[in-house]
Amino acid sequence: MRLASRFLIPISICILLLWGAGCTQQPKSHLTTLDLSNHNLTSIPDSVFALSQLVHLELGNNFTIYPALSAIGGYDARGDRMNKITQVSNDIAKLSRLRSLGLRGNNITFLPKEIAQLEVLDSLDVSFNTNFSLETQLELLKTMSQLKYLNVVGTKFNELNIDELKKALPNTKLASTLMDL
Repeated sequence: MRLASRFLIPISICILLLWGAGCTQQPKSHLTTLDLSNHNLTSIPDSVFALSQLVHLELGNNFTIYPALSAIGGYDARGDRMNKITQVSNDIAKLSRLRSLGLRGNNITFLPKEIAQLEVLDSLDVSFNTNFSLETQLELLKTMSQLKYLNVVGTKFNELNIDELKKALPNTKLASTLMDL
């Protein structure tokens, strides 16, 4: 009897753990807003793409551009929790209800072509991705006529790129300078 009770508790714990893990995966999340800004991410967690109800996704960084008092004493205005995401997965297309996507201040150089499949995406912020070249992404962005807001401040572009984008997306508020914000 003692032997059976010695094994009964660990077996019960294992069953509970297995049952609990199964239960957490079955229900679909009703989460509509997810803010992962300043979480020291280097990539977008795969679990994000399972959130089919997601409407607002923030993967960017919040930081002070001109830190007046914080500059005293060598304070790093960008902080050590900054996301450093380098790419957006093709799986972004799974988030078909996504309306706003914030990628501000990461290390993204391009967007996947699948982002154009997000038919209700109306706000896209790729600002301060210093290696993001608007010229190489121009054709993709021009297909996204549903955009109401596009922020490209602090990315690589020239005025011809901006003019071409404005012509292709006349109903889009395009922020290309700090004055546009």
